[in-house]
Amino acid sequence: MKGCEKADSIAFNPHKGLGTPSQTCLLLTNNKKHALRKANTSGAEYLFHETEYSQYDIGDKTLSCGRRADGFKLWLSAKKHGIEGFRKIADAAYDKTMYITKLIKE
Repeated sequence: MKGCEKADSIAFNPHKGLGTPSQTCLLLTNNKKHALRKANTSGAEYLFHETEYSQYDIGDKTLSCGRRADGFKLWLSAKKHGIEGFRKIADAAYDKTMYITKLIKE
């Protein structure tokens, strides 16, 4: 992750390498306020109405217009493994990749 602070955004899929449940993903933006809303808002007034809870409704902030928030899966995995646990999982996957690559080249 060294140097990631220079990026405008980073899309990360922990379900592909860190053992979190399927369909868990994360988008980090660098000071891009309301990026999801700007990128995905449909403006369908018949679907979304302003209420006191609208700030918590992600329906109009997602590409599929109704995807549930799956961040809880990532939070639970982080509580279970911790950053060090995630590091070990990622390092083990990298080591296996390098090993297989070496075998293929040989």
